Amino acid sequence: MTFGGDPEFVLMDGDIPVSAIGILPNKYNPIKENGHSFYYDNVMAEIGVLPSNTATESVTNFVTAVSKLRTLVYPLVPVTLSSLMFNSNQLSNPIAREIGCSPEFCAYEMRAIPPPTNEFLSSTLRTAGGHIHIGYNLSHSQKIGVIRMMDLFVGVPSVFLDIDKATIVRKKLYGRAGRFRTPPHGVEYRTLSNFWVTSPKLISLFHNLSEFVVDFTCNGGYDNFWKSTEATLEMINDPNFNPTTLHSCSYDTNLLRTAIDTNSSKMATPFLEKVLELLPVSLSRAVVDTIERAN
Repeated sequence: MTFGGDPEFVLMDGDIPVSAIGILPNKYNPIKENGHSFYYDNVMAEIGVLPSNTATESVTNFVTAVSKLRTLVYPLVPVTLSSLMFNSNQLSNPIAREIGCSPEFCAYEMRAIPPPTNEFLSSTLRTAGGHIHIGYNLSHSQKIGVIRMMDLFVGVPSVFLDIDKATIVRKKLYGRAGRFRTPPHGVEYRTLSNFWVTSPKLISLFHNLSEFVVDFTCNGGYDNFWKSTEATLEMINDPNFNPTTLHSCSYDTNLLRTAIDTNSSKMATPFLEKVLELLPVSLSRAVVDTIERAN
């Protein structure tokens, strides 16, 4: 498995957010150095971080890439805010009104999710993600399974770790449970904000949790929670077929989704307890220790 990401940052001039358009090139002609790519995405500065195979490599790659970004945008400062309002003068460039070019999908509703165009165009709110890219040879069904398990094993702990109120605001536009894309290398888990990308401990933790999720899903752990039936599968060509009936789950997915979408630690607590039971002891302890430090 490889682990990478494309974190976004707000560029700040003191306490004023500044558009990255014109400061960095676009994503089709990025600055490249040591396998990392640097470019703007809407008004945010974004890094395509070189994927890695181990947690140690992931920490090195993210830290190195963020350090390089700081030098590229100096004297502006890249900051991990997950959402904020820009001054309208920073959105005057037409590019600042363009929304994401590729659709994202929901692993629960089993459909493409329309971009939040109206909310995006009617507001100066902009958001920053910390999407995780997993590189692995997965079948389509395994990709769905990995994303659902990422919600359980990564999304749930993030409720306790990402305690910035700006995260709840971000979820008005992006970052809800089960959101993903399927790039050629595997899957892109799009639920997390950028809160974790400058913390070596969190980078290492999320690498290890993602590695666990891939192993857990591909070796049958996912099947202990999610089931499908032949009767349902036979209906897939029916024009009235509802893809949400394709699988059933032993835990309350509506409660899980609401916990992640509202950043509710109260709702997420029973899921966290399940996560800690299923993880290897050392990884379970790492989750507990990290949550205790964050709170």
